Amino acid sequence: VLFFHDHEWEPPILAEALSTDAFYVGAQGSMRAAEMRRMELVRLGVSDGDIAELRGPIGLVPSVRDARKLAISVLAEVLSL
Repeated sequence: VLFFHDHEWEPPILAEALSTDAFYVGAQGSMRAAEMRRMELVRLGVSDGDIAELRGPIGLVPSVRDARKLAISVLAEVLSL
């Protein structure tokens, strides 16, 4: 799970994570940020199947801003799997 505010760092890290057998790969951010992230992953050559495994926005509660609530929301999502 990535909690970056500097979204330009994310795609290479996510590309590597998506190439593993991790059962959950996700990144914080809005729907707009998620779409930009996906477009960058395509540019990096990540397969559509791997991109489909990426979760984002993360968490069960949409648009959570409080760090503690976001952490609980993401943990709940991971545990729900």
